[in-house]
Amino acid sequence: MNLSKNKSIIYRVFKENPNLELDINDILNFINKDKLAISKRTVYRSIEKLVGMGKIYCSSIYDRKRKFKLSDMNYCEIICNKCNDLKKIKIIDHNKFKKYTIGDKSFDITSGYIKFYGTCSKCLGKI
Repeated sequence: MNLSKNKSIIYRVFKENPNLELDINDILNFINKDKLAISKRTVYRSIEKLVGMGKIYCSSIYDRKRKFKLSDMNYCEIICNKCNDLKKIKIIDHNKFKKYTIGDKSFDITSGYIKFYGTCSKCLGKI
């Protein structure tokens, strides 16, 4: 899948920062650090295309800002509801998720990200 120059630059920002949730302004800051010029409007359009391609996803909406993250089928996140500690767990065989069938409907999965919420062992000891 070929990406345009601007999409490649934006996608590279996510690849170089795989654990960060980035909003549009964060992305622009990374681009400006590299002395590259991309307009805010172009970043918005490119983000929508990258989401549509499954390269990144909208991970959250905080303070009326959408945050984006790199799609990664090789890891899942576990997040503690109490202390917000985040751990990444490697998914050993992500090929199990490639095809999924519900009844007579088949679904080919091309990208995604899995988050689990709960309470970490450190916070469980505090209960």
